[in-house]
Amino acid sequence: MATVSGVLMRHWAMLRLVPCEPGRITTPQLQRGIEDHTREKVHVRSIQRDLEKLQDVFPDLKSDTRNNPYGWYWRKGAERIEFPSMDGYTALTFRLVEQYIASLMPPSAQRELKSYFTRAGTVLAQLAESPLARWQDQVRVIPRDIRHHLPKIPESITHPVYDALLRGQRLKVSYLPLGRETAGEPYELNPLGLVVSNHVYYLVATAWGYEDIRQYALHRMRKAEILPIPAPKPKGFSLDRYIASGAFDVLVTNASVKLKLRMSAELARHLEEAPLSGDQVVKGGTADTKLISATVQDSNQLRWWILSQGEQLEVLAPKSLRSEIARTLKETAKQYA
Repeated sequence: MATVSGVLMRHWAMLRLVPCEPGRITTPQLQRGIEDHTREKVHVRSIQRDLEKLQDVFPDLKSDTRNNPYGWYWRKGAERIEFPSMDGYTALTFRLVEQYIASLMPPSAQRELKSYFTRAGTVLAQLAESPLARWQDQVRVIPRDIRHHLPKIPESITHPVYDALLRGQRLKVSYLPLGRETAGEPYELNPLGLVVSNHVYYLVATAWGYEDIRQYALHRMRKAEILPIPAPKPKGFSLDRYIASGAFDVLVTNASVKLKLRMSAELARHLEEAPLSGDQVVKGGTADTKLISATVQDSNQLRWWILSQGEQLEVLAPKSLRSEIARTLKETAKQYA
């Protein structure tokens, strides 16, 4: 005869094994999982009876009676049951993960964590007067650039893209390149990484059997499906090294440039706190200006930054970059003349 503690252990294992909707688990599958967890034999019929009784206690526990054996699941949006219960610190962590990191997780992880996010919201609501609950209203991440209203990426794209990256499988996509009105022939991509740059989601990948690495914006994908083919990876590929090479800065050349700038003292103070490079040097100019030198990558991002500073900054060297910026400003001034 089973002890009270034994029954509790079985019930606890049972409830933990049941997945959230749209997942399903059958009683034979539960039997194997419970026996692995408790190291005790249990009959399928006992599990069935236990689950039917537990439905009276947990109304979010559902069964799919259309199939034999039944499929059991937690209703979509049901809160995750945890022992010991979720504390305030854990709840705050899940809340911040949901706000700032969840979009970078594969769909399977998002589905698994959704019930934890729901539980975290409930816990923080119960701790309304606690400093922990107020923390989520007291921190924000603010982008420094203009907020663009980007097209929403449907789950029919994100799910296969994320899953293909997670499983290391090839992906077939219908892609609309920038400047085109219709998609051409489908691409077969080998996912290597996912990068978010200026709020745009990019899949870093090679195509077919080629070695050159490119970036594909997810919002330009029209269709996506996983292929039952392993995705090859270039030998020695590192996403960090790829980014460090300047891939997302749109390099103008592969070389670095030795910048010499004259700028306002106010702007110089910002750069003293957040330098342009490790070898940055700030020298005195006048009471209102400073001279700064730094070695940086020759990129379009560098040009955008220089132009965004307006009259607070003057490029002294290299001469080619100074001339280029001067031409751009002259052409811009003509449009406002």
